[in-house]
Amino acid sequence: MKQTQTEQILTQNNFALKKLKGIKPKGVKARDKTIFESLLEPIDYIMDKHLHRIDSRIYQKAQVKDEIDKELESDILKSVDLTSNDLKNCIYALNIIEKGQGAWNINQRSLLGIYTGCLLDLWTKRQKEDNKRAVFYMNGEGIIFDDLFSYTKNIDILMLDNFKGTGICGLTGTHKGNVNCLITKHIEGLFTAERTGAYAGNAGLVIASKNKLMNPFGVGGHEGFADIVLMNNCELPDGGQVGNYAGSYKGNVNMFLSLFNRINYISQDLAHDGSAECINVDEVLPDTKLHSEDLDLVYSWSARGKSNEKHNLHNKVFGKKAFQRYQEFISMFPAMQILDLVEEVGNSTRSPEDILLEIDTLYKQSKLKN
Repeated sequence: MKQTQTEQILTQNNFALKKLKGIKPKGVKARDKTIFESLLEPIDYIMDKHLHRIDSRIYQKAQVKDEIDKELESDILKSVDLTSNDLKNCIYALNIIEKGQGAWNINQRSLLGIYTGCLLDLWTKRQKEDNKRAVFYMNGEGIIFDDLFSYTKNIDILMLDNFKGTGICGLTGTHKGNVNCLITKHIEGLFTAERTGAYAGNAGLVIASKNKLMNPFGVGGHEGFADIVLMNNCELPDGGQVGNYAGSYKGNVNMFLSLFNRINYISQDLAHDGSAECINVDEVLPDTKLHSEDLDLVYSWSARGKSNEKHNLHNKVFGKKAFQRYQEFISMFPAMQILDLVEEVGNSTRSPEDILLEIDTLYKQSKLKN
């Protein structure tokens, strides 16, 4: 069901203008009614019970997330047969409801985003129990949804396309969680996929493609881990940083490959007190803080151990070494092939799920070779 279809159902029943508790939409199939009620009705209860505990503290939000997870699994949604389409419809409906009720404050939006992460975790767990892959793709059609899927703990394959909002997919796979493959494309907003795999978490393949205003800092940081991060053709104006705090604070990022992004600032805090390697093949904006006419396209730097190794970006000899390192990496890892497939998702007769599984296969095969 698309956003417009969801909106028609909700509007016909004055759904978006009522209090969430007790909503019983008419004129829809019994199963649709059950799913709408089952997924939307708990929000009042969750807001009443947990909203006062939501603030800027990461560990506090993670604790609230764990408590909601337990309530949904053991009681509230125990008998609800949740599907990926149900989850998509719920996201569209929540976006419409917020428009009808007026703007929610930052803590309400944060808790709502955490709730969507709980739903995705529950669906993923049930897929795994049924020996099925949990491949989730959604084109948001440009809707605004702050903190969507934030704090999701375990992700098989997730791709979000064409959303707007702050903190989308933030802090996924953290606190001993695991992200196998996370892809964001055409996302407009700050802090997209920030700190993926951080805080003793784990992330495999993390891709950001054609996003705007993105500042994906802290990936694999705080005793966490991220294997491969691909950042492709994103716009980072006004000090947007590449690799900021990636692998920092005893974390580790095997490779942060930044390709064809438009940037005007390079992070000075790559792997602060941690470990990471970053290769950049980027377009430096005219109003840049890099001040390097020799840089052109390619540079790389790395930080291993407790102290960062800093390089003179004007050094042409170093630039040659950077290009060699770039060629070496892409000869071992099919980055371009994977990014072509990311572009194909949503623009092909092939199903998004099939393409995403192919991306996952390429990633896994490259890991075996290396």
